[in-house]
Amino acid sequence: MAHHPDQISSLAQVEALVAATIQTFHGVDILINNAGIVRAADFLDMSEVDFDEVIRVNLKGVFLVRGCFQGGSVCMRTQYSTCSA
Repeated sequence: MAHHPDQISSLAQVEALVAATIQTFHGVDILINNAGIVRAADFLDMSEVDFDEVIRVNLKGVFLVRGCFQGGSVCMRTQYSTCSA
């Protein structure tokens, strides 16, 4: 699936992505929470819009994905446990 940077910084979009992943693969074996973008500019030359987009994707996106898996809201299968989805 192709995703736009704005999708990873929207809770509703992240929840939909996690739900589609669970439906397609019947669970999550491992989560590599890695999303990031770069805007090629020296820090002092970067626009506020570009800075905000980098922060939204690189920080907020990781935070939101982590939240979907925190507290057992999504079952992560391991060799020691099973999911009842």
